[in-house]
Amino acid sequence: LAYYGGTKVDAVLEAMEYAVYAHDVTHIVLDNLQFMTSGLARGAEIFTVMDQTVHRLRHFATSKQVHVTVVVHPRKEDES
Repeated sequence: LAYYGGTKVDAVLEAMEYAVYAHDVTHIVLDNLQFMTSGLARGAEIFTVMDQTVHRLRHFATSKQVHVTVVVHPRKEDES
């Protein structure tokens, strides 16, 4: 599955559920967490949104007995 830009968590979970059901997928790699949570909060609230998203992904992995790997890129800082 290929998504580009911001994709809602619900849409990603639906695609993951289909992949597990239809194709017997047992390992899912999501690159990256920031795309799923972009635009949902500002400042420190983004950490709450990310925490809720990871909670949903963990629940999915446990209930479907699959592995989910989530890529998290650190914010790029200006080195000058």
